Amino acid sequence: MLQDAAARDWEACAARVSADGVTDEAITTEARRLEKLFEAHAVARERFRLDPAGRATANTHFDEAEPGAEEWRVAQVLIDPQDANDWEARFVLSLPETRASGRVALRLEAVAEIGAK
Repeated sequence: MLQDAAARDWEACAARVSADGVTDEAITTEARRLEKLFEAHAVARERFRLDPAGRATANTHFDEAEPGAEEWRVAQVLIDPQDANDWEARFVLSLPETRASGRVALRLEAVAEIGAK
């Protein structure tokens, strides 16, 4: 998903995180939403890296979920060329949807400076 976002291929990005069988119209709507979410990061940092440092597991953070929780919150630090590394992409992973579909069910909630609400 982040590879598609880095390439600014919003339709592919949306298709990757959308449930199977959604309409083209729904994918287009999601593509516009994703583009808007990444817009502020593009202005502040231009792009993010996808090299080994950019993909390192040390940059992926999971919030502690209560036992039996149906959602996990995940944040991926967006490593930038200037190494400011002060932005993140925040996702919600739905465990029931993941189990039902047999694929990871992620929803991007925000792209923001680390610590911003």
